[in-house]
Amino acid sequence: MDTILYFYQKKEADSPLIEALRQDGYMLARLGMNVEPYRWFQQSLPHGRPMPPILTDEGRSPRGWEWFSLRNRKEWRRLNFHRRQWKKYENQINTLAAGCRANVEAMLSDMLKELSLYAGESSDCRCVYEKPVRDVLYGNGPVAEIWQRLWTIEEFTHYTELPWARRLMPQEYQPHFIVLGEAPCVPELLPQYADRMKSLRWLVEEAWAEAHSDELEDFAEYFYQEQGLAVSIETVQGRQGFGRLRVSCREPSTVLDFTGEDRILAGETAKGSIWLDMWSCEEKCRRFARRDAGIRYLSLREKWRRAQKKGYCLDTVDKNEYNT
Repeated sequence: MDTILYFYQKKEADSPLIEALRQDGYMLARLGMNVEPYRWFQQSLPHGRPMPPILTDEGRSPRGWEWFSLRNRKEWRRLNFHRRQWKKYENQINTLAAGCRANVEAMLSDMLKELSLYAGESSDCRCVYEKPVRDVLYGNGPVAEIWQRLWTIEEFTHYTELPWARRLMPQEYQPHFIVLGEAPCVPELLPQYADRMKSLRWLVEEAWAEAHSDELEDFAEYFYQEQGLAVSIETVQGRQGFGRLRVSCREPSTVLDFTGEDRILAGETAKGSIWLDMWSCEEKCRRFARRDAGIRYLSLREKWRRAQKKGYCLDTVDKNEYNT
């Protein structure tokens, strides 16, 4: 993975605001977006209204042969006049929409050209979207239609792979570890921090624990023989069990959350703990922000949202050097 494109909401921006930041082994490009279903930055796209029903003077729609009755000829001409006027309106709207769409496509093309300075053809790019931006770009409306037709870069889904999980781990962490849920990276990740652990609890779904009982036994035996640490493996009932789980600990702990659950029941988690949201759930981040629980929340998405330049700007030389 060479480049992460992080799209966030930037109200009142006139054009895509692109900021490139060199990270540990990859490039992060932050893109400030000012978009709505019918507006791409300062370019508005017209709303086409549906044709209203054509009604007679009596307030109803003509039926069957009434359209051709000679005694209704005057009214027939009036109704057809309104229909022709509406057709003219639709043609004008379509012409205007085509011009606006061309402008949006040109702006999007310029954005792609600028991004190519940071991520060449050989780069492996992935996108991460703030929810308000994603709701527009992958929702309904002309902006979404243009975006989905022209944009081909896939979304980032590698949150729980070992290299990215390791990047989320803080340099300073609490020695009491609590792991919620499972992921393929867990057996490789935890031993890297075992020399400073004082305790380790691993909570997994009951059915998963039964299916992987031999692996869990080997994992616990490794920690006991190599680190002298007794691992506590606990189970919860079903995937919804994590949503009802109250994470309790008396001492500040490092919580590795692989559940992907939005709900947080961290009221019994000791103050000073570190909560690592491995799936980077936006709703979970908002819930932590609303609560003053004395727990430090970390996620890759939050890390990218807060990223800032470290005293320098990437100029063209830097960009070309990165692409080589």
